[in-house]
Amino acid sequence: DVAHWPTAHFVSTGIKSTGEGRYSVHGHFTLRDVTREIEVPFVMAPAQDGAMQITGETVIKRLDYNIGLGEWRDTRWVGDDVILRFTVALKNAGAGADAPAP
Repeated sequence: DVAHWPTAHFVSTGIKSTGEGRYSVHGHFTLRDVTREIEVPFVMAPAQDGAMQITGETVIKRLDYNIGLGEWRDTRWVGDDVILRFTVALKNAGAGADAPAP
């Protein structure tokens, strides 16, 4: 029901280093007016264009967020796990359009 719940929100409560270029962010993820604490591991590394690239993924349970209720609640047909994957490019906002990020 995207018309009723068009967005998801994540608010971080903390980030910790878990190794060279690896991190884990903790926070509150809200989807369909349901908020749960989640942990999202990610990697941060320089991209070829000079920006910093962040990539990561985590798994949420769709039934925790009231997705697929009624006849779709049965996980024999539609699994409960939903993989959230993301890539974010961080560029230096103060640099010119052609300048590489620091």
